[in-house]
Amino acid sequence: MSMQEFSDNLSTLSYMSRHRIPTWIYDSKNKTLFGRTLCSWTLCILFYLIYYACLATFFTCLLWLVLYCNVPENQPARTGMQSLLDFKPGLGFRPLLDVQKSLISYSSGDSQTYLPYTQNMDAYLDTYIQVNAKPDSQFASCEGKQGETKDVDKVCKFPLEKLGPCTSRDNFGYSKGSPCVLLKVNKVFGWMPSINNPSASNDILVSCSGQVSLLDVTKIRLLFLD
Repeated sequence: MSMQEFSDNLSTLSYMSRHRIPTWIYDSKNKTLFGRTLCSWTLCILFYLIYYACLATFFTCLLWLVLYCNVPENQPARTGMQSLLDFKPGLGFRPLLDVQKSLISYSSGDSQTYLPYTQNMDAYLDTYIQVNAKPDSQFASCEGKQGETKDVDKVCKFPLEKLGPCTSRDNFGYSKGSPCVLLKVNKVFGWMPSINNPSASNDILVSCSGQVSLLDVTKIRLLFLD
């Protein structure tokens, strides 16, 4: 064999070795891919599909037992003194333009200064207007002295006429120097406000203080919303 033929054969062998698939990836003789036959790969994939399906079913049943069997549907799991709120509901108010600031400051002679407050009140009471438009059959009967009702699945209707002079037509008293502030009690399951003297008044006593100008002392009307 001449040197030229030997060189040509060596080049051909090098070219074939660079493009040949290693046997550990695919063995054409035994018909295996990564050491497994087609039947072996099929059984392996089928095993893991069944395994993870059973695992997912197990965790789904476990979550269902914990969330749906132990937690009541109509009330929280912990109520009353066992809850974190401990029958101490939070108290909010409207109008509230900025959650970081609770001061209400305006001039009764300038409508542009109290317009944001009245708009905030209108937006808040609009929900009550829409709810009150529903038929009376969807509300509970709350005609008692303390608004008690036996129908716990329904809410009492809150007529906006109970707000008295605090209406949008009168700018909620802001134009007259006697602004209205609506107090909002956060919902706590099973909580009923204690009234000191039910025979005298059905109102809840609340004490508050604020910053007022010595030149313009205004009367703030506090009204409760359910």
